[in-house]
Amino acid sequence: MKTYSALSKISFLKKRYNLKVLFLAFLGIHIPLFAIIAYLVTTSLAKEEAWSIGILTLIFTLIATAVTLFLLNKLLKPLIQAKNALNEYIYFAKVNELPTDYEDEVGVLMADVSQSIKSLE
Repeated sequence: MKTYSALSKISFLKKRYNLKVLFLAFLGIHIPLFAIIAYLVTTSLAKEEAWSIGILTLIFTLIATAVTLFLLNKLLKPLIQAKNALNEYIYFAKVNELPTDYEDEVGVLMADVSQSIKSLE
């Protein structure tokens, strides 16, 4: 909970869980890039070779970042869907069906939210 609390203090991350996850992924993906840049700055490689390696690394890091952030955002959709289903029930008494056949933590959460709504109904 310490990490979650610390990230919740950052203004643009305060209200969106998916941004917290994406922010940490973004930082983690770029650590190798910074290490390679540090190596290239301190190595005795020719400038042309160092620039080539640096630019290629940057391009592939940006591609990996875009793909990773896109997929992580899609992976967080079930949490958002569970939150929305619960809010729809609380505020509008509308029952939305959630998938209940997944066995991981988020799947169990969606099944529990669905069961709770049905019990209250």
